[in-house]
Amino acid sequence: LEKMDIAINYLKHAYDIDKDNSKVARKYAIVLSIKGNNQLALEVIRKAIKNDKNEVYNQLTLGEILLNADSTNSAELV
Repeated sequence: LEKMDIAINYLKHAYDIDKDNSKVARKYAIVLSIKGNNQLALEVIRKAIKNDKNEVYNQLTLGEILLNADSTNSAELV
């Protein structure tokens, strides 16, 4: 898990530099979710969806995070 913590730090830094970058936001949100920080992961990916409504991968990532959080009812709605 040490490598995951390093990844979170790098992705957080990249995300802090450019919060409008959907690709960075998705990767950051996925890693947060894997580490169990689903609340922050959901905040990050929902902001990415709001900033780029046409990016389908953001919607898929939202579903993945909801599944990781065991929110299958919400994930079915995505």
